[in-house]
Amino acid sequence: VGALGVAALGMAYADHEALAWLRGKKDTLLHGHLLQAHHLVAYALSAIIASGLLLFWPMRDYLLGQPLFWVKMALVATLVANSFAIERLMHLPTRYAFSALTPRQKLPLIVSGALSVACWAGAGLTALVLF
Repeated sequence: VGALGVAALGMAYADHEALAWLRGKKDTLLHGHLLQAHHLVAYALSAIIASGLLLFWPMRDYLLGQPLFWVKMALVATLVANSFAIERLMHLPTRYAFSALTPRQKLPLIVSGALSVACWAGAGLTALVLF
């Protein structure tokens, strides 16, 4: 639960900064701050996965037969993959204003952000329904 709280704080900060950048309230973002938020969320996600493995093991026979469990695993795997995409994309807001980017540069940022929100919400919702 602590790791989930840490992840939520990191995401809230990163999302606040990203929205300010998207809306033009900030021309660029500080690389160090983005990197710290990204690492905080990545480490928290790792801790959530590790604790999930401990909870999974005694219930594995039940969970492996639940389609919703597999949906949750796909969402978590997407979050992990998206974290690598975010790391590759985070240099753009540190160098350019959002309005200066081409549509081709904006699209991966928007897709990655939307995917992150959807997967975190989906993983949380499936966890609540499963248990």
